[in-house]
Amino acid sequence: MIAESANVKQSNIAETSNVHDFATVVQSELQGHNFIGKFSTLTYSKLGIYSYISQFSVVKSVTIGNFSSISWGCSLGPEEHDFNRLTTHSFLISTETFKLLEEKVYSPFDKPCTIGNDVWIGCGTTILRGVHIGDGAVVGANSVVTKSVPPFAIVAGSPARIIRFRFPKDIQDALIELAWWHWEEAKFKQALPLFKEKEVTQETIEALKKIKDGKF
Repeated sequence: MIAESANVKQSNIAETSNVHDFATVVQSELQGHNFIGKFSTLTYSKLGIYSYISQFSVVKSVTIGNFSSISWGCSLGPEEHDFNRLTTHSFLISTETFKLLEEKVYSPFDKPCTIGNDVWIGCGTTILRGVHIGDGAVVGANSVVTKSVPPFAIVAGSPARIIRFRFPKDIQDALIELAWWHWEEAKFKQALPLFKEKEVTQETIEALKKIKDGKF
């Protein structure tokens, strides 16, 4: 569903996705079961299945995996101005707005910004260009992420630093190999009872393996 007040241009939006009131989606792809919150902006980006962006967030030229959660008031992949030049002004990169130059001098989106699968990004967070957030990572609220984050790390602060990891190394490795976030819908739904458990144990991993191998 696309709200009447939403601004959607040149985008591929799955029927199961929702774009809420006053949100903007430009040249982006929503792969399914997504939602874009009120007053949020998604441009030149890709949003994997079941991933969502809450209200008042801005996402520019970012690839986001499956089952990732972007809270409210976040800024992902903001433009980078080249401060080594004579000016940092946007007339160097926005010729249509300022009409001082015929061609852009450089692109503010040269460095990729990617968010993995099953990532949780807390409210008020800024993630800079050139950063990759690994699968299963958690970014604490109001963080400024200037460096890439490994899978399943919990980071926070400005600049963000690793506080700890969600799981022991063996469970991290097993989950990366299982990659449940890429499973076909039938297998994923079969595993849903495991997601209700309060902790991830070796028994959880073994049950996931059986479902993946069709032996459950």
